[in-house]
Amino acid sequence: MGRMKTQIKRPLILYAIIVIYVLAPLGNLLLLRVFFSVSVSAVLSHVYKGYGILAGTWLLTAPLVGIGFYFVKKASWYAFLAHSALILADFIFKWARAPLLYWQSISGPHNLLLLTGNLLLVFVIGYIVQKDFRAPYFQALPRSWRESVRLPIVHRIMIDGTPTRIDDLSSGGCFAPGTFVAQKAGDIVSIGFTIETVRVDCKGEIRRQGPDGIGIQFLSLPHGVKRRLGRVLAHRFALRYEARIPFTCLLGGEAVTGEILNISRGGCYMHASGSGVEAGGIGEVQMALAGKAFRVPARVVWTNRSGEHEKPEGFGVRFIHPQGKLMKRLMRSSGRLALTR
Repeated sequence: MGRMKTQIKRPLILYAIIVIYVLAPLGNLLLLRVFFSVSVSAVLSHVYKGYGILAGTWLLTAPLVGIGFYFVKKASWYAFLAHSALILADFIFKWARAPLLYWQSISGPHNLLLLTGNLLLVFVIGYIVQKDFRAPYFQALPRSWRESVRLPIVHRIMIDGTPTRIDDLSSGGCFAPGTFVAQKAGDIVSIGFTIETVRVDCKGEIRRQGPDGIGIQFLSLPHGVKRRLGRVLAHRFALRYEARIPFTCLLGGEAVTGEILNISRGGCYMHASGSGVEAGGIGEVQMALAGKAFRVPARVVWTNRSGEHEKPEGFGVRFIHPQGKLMKRLMRSSGRLALTR
């Protein structure tokens, strides 16, 4: 079987941008012909003399930038930024070099109109490209630049009623690794999952499909749910470090012992077989680091009795108060620790 080709869902507005950029030189020729009665041959033979070096280069290279948008590459975004900067630089350069000549040749209101138009060109198209073209699921590159903070966590969600593993999540979407034959870019699917106390039920659009999996953008997610999901991800999934720390956790008058497998200033995951711990319990985690004893108030936020999320049986706790001093002590005593999920 041949390798699956990456499919990308492109918003219709980007096709409009592509057409505008490709037709930009022709549009300028028509405007000069209609409003200033300048012949096409005269414009073509004096492009740089009439427009200037920067503006002429912007005009002639606009079709290339427009075509570059279609291929959805990271370089296209930087090409757009550089290309948009040319028209602004041209405006500033002409004013700095010969302000009186420029002021006399173009009236004040027209100058203001030109500047406003240039700024709108950059900001409007830049906003569209930033929002859609650079969105996490709208490009075929590794998702390293994103709108929402994406966190590498393993979780289980339902996609159209089918249990599916995801390996990163944000308040705006998720990524499911693997091969999905039934879904393709542009499909609308039903999403459902629970993480801590947040329940997510919404529609999702597959923005990218490739050999490594599918990227899904959440649609119609209520603002309150999105805010709570983002808060859970920010607090629960702060940077965690691998650890092997013996602990005793006092919950409801009972002591549970085991080993902390990962820890951050906001919480930790504790490996403890057959503990019977339930989510919501409040207690105290006791541990020792470099000869110093720590007693940390904490709340159990989730339990794992079946080895979910690629972790052994145990439970996760959130510290009632951030433990910056504890983490500093851990770093000093253990050196550089590996990051983990």
